[in-house]
Amino acid sequence: PLYRALENEWEHYPPDVIHATMNILSTHDTERIITALAGASPEGKTNAELATLRMIKKEYARCVALAKLAYMINATIPGIPSIYYGDEAGMEGYNDPFNRRPFPWGRENKELLSFYREMGALRTRETVYKDGELYLCRYSPCGLLVFGRASGSDVIYTVVNMDMEPVSFYSSNEVAVLIKTGGVTKRSDGGIELPHCAGAVIKTRYGSPVWCTPAI
Repeated sequence: PLYRALENEWEHYPPDVIHATMNILSTHDTERIITALAGASPEGKTNAELATLRMIKKEYARCVALAKLAYMINATIPGIPSIYYGDEAGMEGYNDPFNRRPFPWGRENKELLSFYREMGALRTRETVYKDGELYLCRYSPCGLLVFGRASGSDVIYTVVNMDMEPVSFYSSNEVAVLIKTGGVTKRSDGGIELPHCAGAVIKTRYGSPVWCTPAI
């Protein structure tokens, strides 16, 4: 579904519109991304219950991992990644008014905050994210999302693996892993291996054939 949504957007809107799009994960009218990804359903719960409902430590850790992948995608597709205050700090929250709590100064999730800063620095440093064209790659399994942004002699791929099995990303040219999360490693054969729930931003030369295979 996400692949098709990106494909549909790129095909139906002119580049100037796409590059000016505000890409959001949370707003003041929706659940916060951390809660939306894996929090308990709000169905059947009163406002009094929702006001105090929090994830247990294990659930929250998984949501942080998923939020990193969501922001990795959000920050590397065409458009402007727009951050609703507190998402970078790992704030939880159901719909209004529980998504509007005060910013947790001094209690931010440092792991997630560091990742947001890292992605911001990447966007500032790499020119492909200013107006680079989007290249969508079709691979199996269906839980694998791969897309590239190209400008000049470089192309930078975003690779996110939500399939239960690990996959390896290869290029016919030299690659550099710019950002990674979720236990991404470099293989002895030059491939980049991504386990379940992992992502990487990978730079290579424009025009280099790339492919993904099951990691064995």
